Amino acid sequence: MTSSYAQRGLLQKVKSADSQARALGELVADMAGELGMKGRIAFAGDVPLGFGYTMLEDLVKRAPHLTVDPAQPDVLSVASNDQERGRAGEDPPLLGAARSRR
Repeated sequence: MTSSYAQRGLLQKVKSADSQARALGELVADMAGELGMKGRIAFAGDVPLGFGYTMLEDLVKRAPHLTVDPAQPDVLSVASNDQERGRAGEDPPLLGAARSRR
């Protein structure tokens, strides 16, 4: 599934929401619903604290079946570290744990 912000109506959402952060929360909630996402999800990236808080607050209000992963390191960081270890020829921790369960 590929689409642009325009195809998703982000500009209309921004015009009708009280902030761009809430409009983005609505957009993410809509897309998560279309994809059937449920449970804990991680977010990563540099964003001003107020914007990020407002966006995530709106997201979980609109999509109560989603929870924001509060873990440190979050699942995206762990996966990134595993990928780097794999490139270095090491057995990534998640892969190692999976192999030990066999």
